[in-house]
Amino acid sequence: MAQRGCVKSDTRSVVTSFAKSNVTMNSSANSISVHPVRDAVFCVSLGIYLLATQTAMFRADETMASIEFGIKLLMPVWLLVTFRSYKPPAKVILVLCVYVALTIYLIAIGLVSEAPRLVLLNTAKFLYNALFLAILFVTLRRQNCSLKFLAVIPYLGTLFAIQTIIVFALVQSGHPPPSEPIVMVRYKDLRLKSFGLLGYGSSIQAEGKSFQVYRAQSFFMEPTRLASFLESAVIFALGLYKVARRKSMLLCAGLSAVSLVLTFSMTGYIVSFSTAIVYLLTQYWRRVRGMAPFISAGTVVIAVAVIYGYINGATTFYQASEQALNVAFGHADTEVTGRAGFVRETVRLIQEHPYGIGVIGAEDSSILQGYAGAGDVIAPMAWLVFAGVPGLMLQLGIITTVLLIAVRRVRLGGIERYIGLAFVAAVLHHCVAGDWFDSRFFLLLAAVLMTDASYVSLGRAHAGTRSLSQRYRLGPRCEMFTLPYSTRH
Repeated sequence: MAQRGCVKSDTRSVVTSFAKSNVTMNSSANSISVHPVRDAVFCVSLGIYLLATQTAMFRADETMASIEFGIKLLMPVWLLVTFRSYKPPAKVILVLCVYVALTIYLIAIGLVSEAPRLVLLNTAKFLYNALFLAILFVTLRRQNCSLKFLAVIPYLGTLFAIQTIIVFALVQSGHPPPSEPIVMVRYKDLRLKSFGLLGYGSSIQAEGKSFQVYRAQSFFMEPTRLASFLESAVIFALGLYKVARRKSMLLCAGLSAVSLVLTFSMTGYIVSFSTAIVYLLTQYWRRVRGMAPFISAGTVVIAVAVIYGYINGATTFYQASEQALNVAFGHADTEVTGRAGFVRETVRLIQEHPYGIGVIGAEDSSILQGYAGAGDVIAPMAWLVFAGVPGLMLQLGIITTVLLIAVRRVRLGGIERYIGLAFVAAVLHHCVAGDWFDSRFFLLLAAVLMTDASYVSLGRAHAGTRSLSQRYRLGPRCEMFTLPYSTRH
């Protein structure tokens, strides 16, 4: 009995000392890791950069276009100079090295292309986002990493949602807001209708043609681009609400989801459905144990069948009537056949030019003019045109590696689950509409890699827990997203 009492006493003392150490760790983390002013400056800078690189709100005239160029050029430098840099982990350095190899390859292709000077200039413009990625890797801190910057995307998504919901309600009620046709500066002279601070309308609206449904697009020029951004906004808003219980994030998620629906983007709907399937598969993989591969295969087959049925149903629904509901939720068969044509033309081109033709548009390339639509819209096809088979292999190597890490993040839980889901959604969306090379995509890629690096580097004492968020619960509010231990290099 005495021995048993001794064991209880020892156990109680261990628990007490562990609790005290946790309190000390939490207070230390709150005093060292939480920097409201620094975090606010970083988040505002990040938000401005995303507005300049993701939208066309600065393309209305030459002055605004010059401001956009300055933001793209100087903001990464500002982040590097203002926020202390940290030595990236080995896995991150490896990814950077592959991107450097891809850059060198693009430059080499440009030197032997049909228009070397133009292609090299286009390559330099194309690669500024890669500089942003490199700076993210040295400014997003590895262990003492505040994840508050993730809230930038939900907040921006909410602003876009408010814009588009207002315009949709006014247009569909027959009282559209004041507007004027504008031409996008330095963007192929694309004509759009501008609603001022409420964003843009489509080129069909700008040409004065009749329309029945306004598709939400904010300043993105294309509804599917806004849909891709809103996918990340909804996922992060739900994640921040789930982990931090921030009710404002629930409102952000709801508004962004409504705006996502109002984009009437087939790609957005399919990607949202596919991301939900990925979430379900990763969540229940361990629970079904030996049956997991069979259940996963069956689920994928069913999901593909559902997507195929949706595409056919949307096409039939569009052709059935000219009513607003049919125009909104239906889709012309040219949306699918057009992309299929892009793939066929890209395959034809790559047979003649297996090493790519460099970063050049169809209006400037005599080669592309012989392959209508080659490399358009679809990320893998775009990279086949830019850098041929070698360039696509390099890109797929990076995407596959980070995607596997993202899926593991989804399985772990915590805020990392939502970082992983957002990256999965971005990869899938870019496979249909994108290029795997924009600023938001790189932000998600950096978030996946840096949380993964933190997980494997935080030390043995806490390695048994499942996720960063579960491991360090620093309080009921956003302090939960600040990881303790300041290991600066």
